[in-house]
Amino acid sequence: IFGSIKGFDECSPYVNVKAYENVAQAAGGAASTTGFWDGPPLVSAAALGDSNTGMHLLIGLLAALLHREKTGRGQRVTMSMQDAVLNLCRVKLRDQQRL
Repeated sequence: IFGSIKGFDECSPYVNVKAYENVAQAAGGAASTTGFWDGPPLVSAAALGDSNTGMHLLIGLLAALLHREKTGRGQRVTMSMQDAVLNLCRVKLRDQQRL
């Protein structure tokens, strides 16, 4: 089993772009859900991109371990920072669409 984290998904046009916390929050949509209604997007001090990407990868690795126990085959598990942040914002983004 092999796990890896990148800033952007392998299918993204930004796959080779370096990413860090602020980039992940901006690209994943978290920055647009913070701050004030009449102000610019703000990056949260919480490590949404760093820590949550690791947690999402861990879930995938645990699923791969279960798969290996059943089949004897390993897997390659990847997680992008952008996707992990977007997953965290899904409810907030849905609620904003209703406004």
